[in-house]
Amino acid sequence: EQVMRAWIPALAVHFGLAAVLFDFLQAVDVFHISAASISASSAGWEHVWKRFESFEYSRDFFVPRLSRAGRARLLRPAEQVSRLLAFLGGRRIRLCFVRLDLRQVPMEALTKAELPAVFRNMPHLAHITYPQHGWSDLPSMKRFETAIPSHVSREARHDGNETKAARDETI
Repeated sequence: EQVMRAWIPALAVHFGLAAVLFDFLQAVDVFHISAASISASSAGWEHVWKRFESFEYSRDFFVPRLSRAGRARLLRPAEQVSRLLAFLGGRRIRLCFVRLDLRQVPMEALTKAELPAVFRNMPHLAHITYPQHGWSDLPSMKRFETAIPSHVSREARHDGNETKAARDETI
């Protein structure tokens, strides 16, 4: 709270507005603002921690490319995979993740050989939710499950109604 007040003294009177300022920005914009000063950096990282502590991936998470006509196009799955792995493995951002919901992640990302190292480098990771269906075969899903560190709880889910605790049941 003190960091935010020091960073935006003009908004100290309207502290509620200052506290939610970052909510209206994309993560990349928060990072740009964070570079402005030490207090902005502290406020920015506090916000980034809260925003990504419980991260749920969606297909439109990354800024889409614009077509020549100016329309937004979703990224190809291969590009989503490379961006997602780079994002999750980012040197500072990986410190934020406590809960990951990967149900909407392209299957190609969940079967990448780099993924176990990405998970191992997330010191605060406590829980992962992943898709129950869509795997090419049962061994692919088992390889993914064994890539999850042993201290991390896991849950395979299809949708909001159907769940299974991956540690307690076999597929």
